[in-house]
Amino acid sequence: MGNGAFLYADSGAGGVNVVQTGCGGFFEPLITLSGAPIIGSHVQALVLGSGSPLIVLGHVSAVPVPLCPTSGGCQLGAFPFIQLFATNTKTFQIPLDATLVGQKAALQGVRTNPLTTGPVCGPPEYPFPFRTSDTLVLTFQ
Repeated sequence: MGNGAFLYADSGAGGVNVVQTGCGGFFEPLITLSGAPIIGSHVQALVLGSGSPLIVLGHVSAVPVPLCPTSGGCQLGAFPFIQLFATNTKTFQIPLDATLVGQKAALQGVRTNPLTTGPVCGPPEYPFPFRTSDTLVLTFQ
């Protein structure tokens, strides 16, 4: 695999799918991915919204994991976790590794203690309120 291989194509030709795991269809946090989709380059995940940010890198949940019964849809799509990043932006290098072809990874944003109104998870199931983003599922091609 050389530098001409793609991780994803913004045109919708495959590579990145959005799984609806955000809380109740609320607009935040919003997760986006930018950068060159070429193997060996860098892509950046950005999570916007109020509160403290986390970016979750994980395996793709076959079925998103519901987090709280009254949240209106807060779910984990990136589970089990590979790594958590306490930041709203994270740059990842796409490795030059032919064994990645066909593999999938998931990126998801979480905002703890969001400041705006809308559906959240929190007490009594969890000690603090939080909101999840939709999940970006990346397929190496």
